[in-house]
Amino acid sequence: SDELGPRLRQERADLADAVGQPGLCISLDMVGRGDPGRAVLLRGADVPDRPELDRWIEAAVRSPSHGFTAVQRDADRSFITRSAHYAYYEVGVPAVILLEPWPLDEGIYHTWRDVPEHVSPAKLQRTARLGRLLLEAASGDGSASPAETATGSDR
Repeated sequence: SDELGPRLRQERADLADAVGQPGLCISLDMVGRGDPGRAVLLRGADVPDRPELDRWIEAAVRSPSHGFTAVQRDADRSFITRSAHYAYYEVGVPAVILLEPWPLDEGIYHTWRDVPEHVSPAKLQRTARLGRLLLEAASGDGSASPAETATGSDR
């Protein structure tokens, strides 16, 4: 993360110049894998209290329109600080990551074994719906407007 930090901070600064301060960062990483009925949504364990982020997550997870039977919510410092979206946390932008599998399989994560054949198009679609629900919750809350809401991807 140390070697990527300056590059990510510059990308974030470039984004802020283009669209203003983002209201939400959603990182999608290795999505579409694993249990087809379950999604994983992580936020940093050490992130300052962000009640609006908790409201957005709750609204998105509560909606049946994403199509998952379960959404695992977790907080993990060791992984979050290694993720590209951590640069957003560092500057106070609420951020989450939709990730599969969890706990992380280091033997697959960002290796040659991470291939499209392991991705379920149906699960990928449900994950996209969950991400959209997060954006809609953030946009409807008044804390972030659609023009100020940004998405990110590590893939």
